[in-house]
Amino acid sequence: MLERLKTEWDKWVRLTPANSLYDRTLLWLFFGLLVIGFIMVTSASIPVSTRLNNDPFYFAVRDGVYLAAALFAFVTIVQIPTESWEKRNVLFFLVSLAFLVIVLIFGRSINGAVRWIPLGPVNFQPAELAKLAIICYFSSFYVRKYDEMRTKRLSFIRPMVILSIFGFLLLLQPDLGSTFVLFMLTFAMLFIMGARVMQFLF
Repeated sequence: MLERLKTEWDKWVRLTPANSLYDRTLLWLFFGLLVIGFIMVTSASIPVSTRLNNDPFYFAVRDGVYLAAALFAFVTIVQIPTESWEKRNVLFFLVSLAFLVIVLIFGRSINGAVRWIPLGPVNFQPAELAKLAIICYFSSFYVRKYDEMRTKRLSFIRPMVILSIFGFLLLLQPDLGSTFVLFMLTFAMLFIMGARVMQFLF
C-alpha cells in the first residue's frame, strides 16, 4: 500500500494530466516562490518590526494573512476553465484598461507615484490586473492569428499598438517597472508563438 501511495504521489508531482486545468510544474514553482518570498520578508522585516511595533513578527503575520488570502484566491481562480478566460478576454482587457485610467484620476499618490486605488483597508494596483489582461488577451489573439503572425511582416503591429496604450498609461503613473514587465511578457509570448526577429527589423 505504501508503495502504491508513493507511486501515485510521484505521478501527481511529476506528471500533468491532459485534462488538467493547470500545469503542475508551474504550480510547484508558484508555491516555491511563495515560500521563498515569505522567508525573505520575515527575515528582512524583523529589525524594523521590532523597532516600530515591539513585535519581531508583526510584518510576517500580516504577510501570512495576505498569503492565505492569495492562496484562497488562487485555488478558486484555478478552477475556472481556460475556455472561460478566452471567451471573456476582451471584457477583461477593457476592464483593466479602464482601471488604468481610473487610477490616474482617483488613485492615491505615494512617493510621487499614483499607482494605487484605495479600497477600504487595502489598496488595489491596476498594473497587476493589466499584466493578467495582457496575457489573456494576447494568448487568445495569437491562437486566432497564428499563421498570420508567423508569415506576415506587419502582423505584430496590432499587439504593439495595444501594448503601447497600456505602456503609456503606466508611464503616466509613473510605473516604469510594470511597463518593462508588460513589454517583456508581450515579446516573450510573440517569440514563443513563432514570430521571427526579422519581422521587427524590416
